[in-house]
Amino acid sequence: MNSYTKLPIFSSRLTTSTIAVYLYLEKHGARKNKCFHSIKTISTSLNLSPTTVKKAINSLEHNGFILRTHQFRKDGGKSSNLYQMLK
Repeated sequence: MNSYTKLPIFSSRLTTSTIAVYLYLEKHGARKNKCFHSIKTISTSLNLSPTTVKKAINSLEHNGFILRTHQFRKDGGKSSNLYQMLK
C-alpha cells in the first residue's frame, strides 16, 4: 500500500471529483502552504468544470480537509486563494 492510499480522504464519502481536487492541491504544494492555483488552472488541469472545482473546494473546506485563505492584490482586487492541507 502506498502513502496516498493511507490518506484519510480515501475513507471519506466525498465524490471522486473532490478527491481529485484534494490530490491536485497536495501535489502542488498545499502541505507546504504554497498552493495558490486559480480555479481555472485547477479545472483545466483536471478536466473539470470551474463549478465542480468550486464545489469540491467548498466540500473539502467544510469537511476539514483544507484551509482556504483569501488573498488580495495591493489595489484591493481579489487574487488566487492560498490552500493548506489539514488532513
